[in-house]
Amino acid sequence: KAPKSLALKLRKIQNKLIRSFDNHDYGGVVARNFEIHFTLYDAASSKITLKVAENLWLRAGPMLNLLYPEFDRTRSGVQNHAAILECVEAGDVSRIGMAIQTDILGAKAELIRVVIGR
Repeated sequence: KAPKSLALKLRKIQNKLIRSFDNHDYGGVVARNFEIHFTLYDAASSKITLKVAENLWLRAGPMLNLLYPEFDRTRSGVQNHAAILECVEAGDVSRIGMAIQTDILGAKAELIRVVIGR
């Protein structure tokens, strides 16, 4: 079961992410997105997973800037993070990974759409 302190920390970060969206501060959105994901990855206590995620973020993270302001309009990332938070708050560890995967694959699909122009 995920600790309540993790859920509270993630909720605070999510609220900052939403405020960044509200202020059209997309650099802040990307930074809070990183913070949410790496707070989760760190909580998994797997050094190998954390290193892989860091490597992937270094490669893909800067491209997330291409998603804005479109992601501001749809706020699909915020919705995906809300689903992750629900799992964490419910202590449903088995669903957290699936919710994270949905978030990452959604961003991937949007990046492909933006880069290819479809």
